[in-house]
Amino acid sequence: SCSNDDSTAAVMASNVAISLIDSQGNDLLNENHPNHYPKDSIKIYNMNGHLINYAIGKGKDETPEINAFAYFISQFCNDAEIENRYCKRLWYWNSSEVDTIEIYLKEFDDNLLNTYKYKVNGVEYTLEGRSSNTIQLIK
Repeated sequence: SCSNDDSTAAVMASNVAISLIDSQGNDLLNENHPNHYPKDSIKIYNMNGHLINYAIGKGKDETPEINAFAYFISQFCNDAEIENRYCKRLWYWNSSEVDTIEIYLKEFDDNLLNTYKYKVNGVEYTLEGRSSNTIQLIK
């Protein structure tokens, strides 16, 4: 078996952070909002229709461009997908609303492999040059 020198091994992640607002800019992940999207109603499937039991976290993204709550998952892609630098999921917010989430990964200068671009329902969101790694969707 091969051994890796940990000092040179890339740190591999596939982080996803999603904020949800309405057309007036109201935070739909804030439980005080009447149209709140609760975390426990979310179901995420791979493209073969298998439900994936993710640990979904919730936190406040304080950056000026987001300034809202976000749901986040730290390992969105499996190992084979990470090797291919890409994964795709169906993210059901509830029984009737679904978004197709695609994640593109790349290796950064500091030996970190992580998300640099999303596509949501075919629309591209780049994270490069932004202070936040959260993408904000409008429902």
